[in-house]
Amino acid sequence: MRLCEAIAKSFESPFALTPEFVNCPGARRSLGLTSDDEELAQTISTNTGVHLGAARSAIRATPRLGTGVAAIRVGPQDAPDVLVSYAPPEVAMNVARAWQRVREHSLNVELSTFMAICGNVVVAAYKTRQIYISPGCPIARKEGIIPREALAIGIPYCMIGELLREQNGDVDR
Repeated sequence: MRLCEAIAKSFESPFALTPEFVNCPGARRSLGLTSDDEELAQTISTNTGVHLGAARSAIRATPRLGTGVAAIRVGPQDAPDVLVSYAPPEVAMNVARAWQRVREHSLNVELSTFMAICGNVVVAAYKTRQIYISPGCPIARKEGIIPREALAIGIPYCMIGELLREQNGDVDR
């Protein structure tokens, strides 16, 4: 299963995704389950027609966990590391606006269609404690994992209180 797919399925029912069930090469790399970046670059290049050098560069730029995970709990929980939503662009706009009000500067977002949700939303938000937004990858779009009208948004849980207080007008200026 792909991590983006597990997230989508967890909206219906929570579960734990263990390494043996992660079959997406990009997700395996992002979660620290494999370190063969060259094989992944070859796969990306072959499957997408992207030049091998560009695939290598995209992989190097994509965050990954340092060591493999035992399991990832997906679905509703009391204090997750990262909240992920597949939401309409208007929601992404509102999240960015709340960020701007709280941080008093624009939300800088780098978009990538390689390891878009697993590495460039989930792991990036986890490691940097920043908000990430992505259109997803072609496979997630093609297979309907991300709804046509949605973007993936990753928000570190530690920021939720701050953003919600801002939305409710409780932030000290």
